[in-house]
Formats: sequence, structure tokens, C-alpha cells
Amino acid sequence: MNVTSLWQYGHEALLSGIDNAEWDRQVCPEWTLRDAIINLAAMEYVLVEVLESVIFGGDTPTVDRFVADHERFAEDAILERRHLSGAEVLEEYRYAYALSSYLMTHIPTEKWRERGTVPWYGPDFSLEDFVVLFLFEHKRDFISWIMQSSHEPQPKPII
Repeated sequence: MNVTSLWQYGHEALLSGIDNAEWDRQVCPEWTLRDAIINLAAMEYVLVEVLESVIFGGDTPTVDRFVADHERFAEDAILERRHLSGAEVLEEYRYAYALSSYLMTHIPTEKWRERGTVPWYGPDFSLEDFVVLFLFEHKRDFISWIMQSSHEPQPKPII
């Protein structure tokens, strides 16, 4: 599996789902489109920090907050950025995605598959597992909600 290609596919699918950016429309019961993009940007930053830690080592304060309480992490990200416009939120997401994509290219194939690379995710799992099984699935769920919310109900035909 090529994780970088899968991640790019998710990114492109997300962007295609927000071509009609009504930023305050509900995409799931708790969140608007703006909130969803904020969450996805925050998750990109988690990935950036994971990748940096694999490449360079060092502290992971963003990852530590995420691991400590996923829901609180998401809520805090939204509260911190809710004042931003949709365009600003989307730009932040694109920036974080560019960082994660760049860093992905610096991870050797064998490192992607090495078990225990992200120990807090589980000792039997690899970096590839974390990106595919958790982050990509998370992004895919949001893409689905965004796509579903963008379809306005069509009027019934008059017979």
C-alpha cells in the first residue's frame, strides 16, 4: 500500500466535497462544515507531529494532548479557531496537509511498516496502520458527512 497516495486521495476527495462551501451548514449533529475542516486540520497537525517525531525524534505536545483525550482535543481545536472564516480554516487545513504530505515522503517504506513506531497507538501497530486505520478512516467519515450534507433535497416531481 502506498500511504502517501492514499492520503492524497483523501485530500482530493475532501476538497471536491467542499466546492459549494456553505461553512455553517451542519455536516453531522454536532458540527458545521467549518468545524469539520477545523477538526481535519487539527488531525493533520497530529500527523505532522507524529511524522516529525519518527524522522527527528523530540517532544510531541500536540500528540500528547490528542492521546490524553481525543474529544477534548477536537473541542479545543474548534473553540480556538471558530472565529476564523471558512476560507481561513480551509487554508490552515491545506497548509497542514502540505506539511504532512512533505514529511511523508521522508519516511522509508520499512519505517512505515515497523511495528511499535507509534507506541501509544499500540505496540503491534505500525505508522502505516495508524495513518490508514485511524486517520484515513477519520477523514473518510468526514468526507462522507460533508458529501451527504451538500446534497440539497430535490423537490418531488409534479405528475
